[in-house]
Amino acid sequence: AVLHNYIHIHDKDYYPTKSLTCVQHPLDVILQHGFTAGHGSSRPAKRIETAAVLACISLETCQNEMHGGQAIPAFDFYLAPYVRMSYQEEVKNLEKLTGKDLKHLYNIEIDDYLQKDLEGLEGDARLEQHAINKTVNRVHQAMEAFIHNMNTIHSRGGNQVVFSSINYGTDTSAEGRCIMREILKSTYDGVGNGETAIFPIQIWKKKRGVNFLPEDRNYDLYQLACKVTARRFFPNFLNLDATFNQNEKWRADDPERYKWEIATMGCRTRVFEDRWGEKTSIARGNLSFTTINIVKLAIECMGIENKELKIKTFFEKLDNILDITAKQLDERFQFQKTAMAKQFPLLMKYLWVGAENLKPEETIESVINHGTLGIGFIGLAECLVALIGHHHGESEEAQELGLKIVTFMKEHADEYSEQYHHNYSILATPAEGLSGKFTKKDRKQFGIIPGVTDRDYYTNSNHVPVYYKCTAMKKAQVEAPYHDLTRGGHIFYVEIDGDACFFQPLCHSIAHGQHIVVFVQRAVVGQFLIGCVSLFIALGGMAVKDEHCWMAVCQRPFQRGSQQGGKIRGFAAGVLNFNFRLRVKGGTGWGWRIIHGRRGLGGKGKRKMPGFLPGIRLYLLGAGFGSQCPRRPQGQACFKKAEY
Repeated sequence: AVLHNYIHIHDKDYYPTKSLTCVQHPLDVILQHGFTAGHGSSRPAKRIETAAVLACISLETCQNEMHGGQAIPAFDFYLAPYVRMSYQEEVKNLEKLTGKDLKHLYNIEIDDYLQKDLEGLEGDARLEQHAINKTVNRVHQAMEAFIHNMNTIHSRGGNQVVFSSINYGTDTSAEGRCIMREILKSTYDGVGNGETAIFPIQIWKKKRGVNFLPEDRNYDLYQLACKVTARRFFPNFLNLDATFNQNEKWRADDPERYKWEIATMGCRTRVFEDRWGEKTSIARGNLSFTTINIVKLAIECMGIENKELKIKTFFEKLDNILDITAKQLDERFQFQKTAMAKQFPLLMKYLWVGAENLKPEETIESVINHGTLGIGFIGLAECLVALIGHHHGESEEAQELGLKIVTFMKEHADEYSEQYHHNYSILATPAEGLSGKFTKKDRKQFGIIPGVTDRDYYTNSNHVPVYYKCTAMKKAQVEAPYHDLTRGGHIFYVEIDGDACFFQPLCHSIAHGQHIVVFVQRAVVGQFLIGCVSLFIALGGMAVKDEHCWMAVCQRPFQRGSQQGGKIRGFAAGVLNFNFRLRVKGGTGWGWRIIHGRRGLGGKGKRKMPGFLPGIRLYLLGAGFGSQCPRRPQGQACFKKAEY
């Protein structure tokens, strides 16, 4: 099946190592108890700086034991206690300075950690505020250091930084709010000389009653998150109110409610349901995944003239390949489970569910079944064109067939879970290189087929093709039903094409950012991303109820401006070592420019583009300069649309 281009086994180069894909770190274990890995050990954290460093070490060390992403499911909850510890340290420093006994300030109730001027304050109020000011400064420095470390310390194969993600947003304590505020401020400011941080992918956990409504405790931080994501692409937004992102055990008054909140990976991986344990994301992850080339199955049926027989034959072929894929994943599992716990000294001692009971010489068989096995697919649009002549964005008939195909896969995954006793799930594959690899081989075998193999890539998973002209609402309505079927992971994104001068205030306006999030909330979306020069939305399923809150610009048709592949992964800024290629509108019309690295814009005027890192491949369409965009200073770019 692999040799004949029917399936692709992901991370096959790591197959001999028996490594797993990814994990959501129970960081509290590391922070409260310390850990031993390699030739050294770490004591429990006692202050925010140490806690932030240990968070980095946990992610970086475990990355060397796995071949996929690393995530922290409740960054705010985990680090909050160390804000209070740092505050208490500052009070103790004041005791030494003043010679006073200030123990009554150690555990005093603090509504919020906000820096304020000490003028006019006296006595305990002045001392308390001074300690708060010092604490906030320390937290900010710790968050800056955390972001800097995650973008500079290489600990993956190929000299790469960690594929890291952090989830936060629902801790309403003063300490948790301080963590969120300062990580957002640090992200907004950028790293180094103001560059946008690629990692960690930040994910804001949005929940009504906690941070979404004006009366909610964390609403102000939600507003800040909208502002930051408009400038820096992150955080993403994860909708805890989506029906299948909920856990019946969640209670607003539970101090450990984060255990029942879903958390995701920036690479779109979703792990929540568990046949063998609690419904949670913590201390779990994906074991491995394999993607099916459903386009080839459809191409092989194109010679059948009878439409019903053609579709029937396709499903028979799909049934066979699904069986092969499930068997392959089980065989890999059987190999992975023979690994000894000592092969993964951090993961299989501190981080994976149940691993604390394993001895070094024991195999990991008894614990890894809490992970998931992903069956992915690619090219639904091209598959539908091959079968009935049009894709799911073009007709209701194609949409109906598309849903039938993915539902067929989901039902089979459920059957395999019973048959093999694993957590099988369907994944909307995020592989950019794979979409081109499948196409190249199929074109060589079948030739150029209009609407199928005539481009250099197949459309990722269940997306409406990026070259197809439609409104954002139409695209959302078409793709939404697939997300409840792809619980192994999925993403939805929109490329906004509007007037450049309209788009500029969106980049720096909380209100405009909130318009987008309000739309997504009403659409019952699971996870989504917003960017200044582009809009990406990763859903966990949605049923559109109200489109009036969507910005008017989104009702305008949008399309690809470049012939090259618009293939998207969850790590939106993670494609390395490419030049920037811009289509720029100048006095003589449209033309192409190449940006080498972060700022040098080739061509007339050598204008500068601030804020972009080298190694992010962007296609920025309709970029006006200077006088063409009166709301921006002369020489600064004003963007209409971009795609990664």
